Amino acid sequence: MKLVQPIRKVAQIKRMKEIAAARPRDICLLEMGFHTGLRVQDILSLHISDIARINNGRWQAARSYVVNEQKTRKGKQVELVKSVRTAIEKQIETLDACGMAAPQGWLFPSPYRQGDKPLSRRHAGRLIKSIARRAGVTEPVACHSLRKSFGYHAFRAGVDIMYLKEIFNHSDIGITKRYIGITQDELNSVYQRLGAIMA
Repeated sequence: MKLVQPIRKVAQIKRMKEIAAARPRDICLLEMGFHTGLRVQDILSLHISDIARINNGRWQAARSYVVNEQKTRKGKQVELVKSVRTAIEKQIETLDACGMAAPQGWLFPSPYRQGDKPLSRRHAGRLIKSIARRAGVTEPVACHSLRKSFGYHAFRAGVDIMYLKEIFNHSDIGITKRYIGITQDELNSVYQRLGAIMA
């Protein structure tokens, strides 16, 4: 089995979002995955009340919320950027139109269980793979690719790897280094950049 990779090309991530934008559920899942660094299971298990409140008769997404990670059992605060909040609000509006926007309802209800269970990880994985394929991504992709992409692009943008270790709740910095999928070519480019600066 091939190791799941981050999606390294920003153009492909943007294309995935364009494709997913046709369905509020799909774009909400991608926005949360690419912009929170959470495991997909922690995203799929969200209830509407975990992440939004009614304000003046309309659902409004929180600017941040506390998640208790299922894998690590650790709690952490997650900041939600504007594109994520917008996607959450559109998803809840869609659920509201179907009568499924109860506060204790799932943000991502399963289409096969009348909303009494969340979307399964398997279903989410098929969805992400399909969107990635249509966007031209050829590397191995699965649910974890969204989380890894968050770390990869944060690191490339200059975010200290120690911050990423904390965000991912990794026990060791070595895990974070392997996790974000920095390639040898990218490491080699550091020598080239420093060589140009100090020549």
